Amino acid sequence: FAPSENTHSAKDHSTMGLSSSKDKSSGSLQGAYAPPLPDVVLPKPLDPEEKKYKIACPADKKGGDRMVVAIKGKEVPITIPENVYDPQSGTRKKIRPGDKFSYVHSERKRVIASTLPNLPGATIVEAKPMIWANASYAYFNYNWNDQTEQISIGKQVGRMLQEAQEELLQKALDVGCNAVLSINMNISSDSSGENGNSKLIIATLCGTPCIVMPSESMPVVNAEATLVTAYNG
Repeated sequence: FAPSENTHSAKDHSTMGLSSSKDKSSGSLQGAYAPPLPDVVLPKPLDPEEKKYKIACPADKKGGDRMVVAIKGKEVPITIPENVYDPQSGTRKKIRPGDKFSYVHSERKRVIASTLPNLPGATIVEAKPMIWANASYAYFNYNWNDQTEQISIGKQVGRMLQEAQEELLQKALDVGCNAVLSINMNISSDSSGENGNSKLIIATLCGTPCIVMPSESMPVVNAEATLVTAYNG
């Protein structure tokens, strides 16, 4: 089993700091793992591929409404966006019936994420080497000891944890699992520069990717017991 890593980067110039940048990455740790339980038929792996679809807003719907679309023979509920990009004006406009919007479909929403080592009503039939994911945010703080920006960073941490979890669940799909258990998380920060104005925050999650099945679907084990009379010599 070879370690692997995926990395995604994005630049973001916002009101907080002179400049900022974001980055996401994930990977697997090298290690041995036990084979699946014997006599168990494993469930079909979830599709790890993300796919983008163009969907037209129905005549009886508006932005913010829910609708159901058929993707690969399955009914998928989605929320219609409030606004859509208008190529003629180059700006975003309020969506109207007939306008098309983009929807990215991913199976990672079906992957279970938990800090628990086990799930109620479920049995772990296979566990694979640990996986990790992180989301980092680097920015330059131009206002020394600005309490407003520090509060904004506190809100940013929650979004970073969500992004890191999405990376972790995607990595679970890549290794053929439908759950990540015993998740641990960590937030680290660092300041550099002449006055410590350059900031870096990293949110890291790690856990064990597993294949879980409902306990009621596990095969029944038949066992026989023989009563042996105790012998006292």
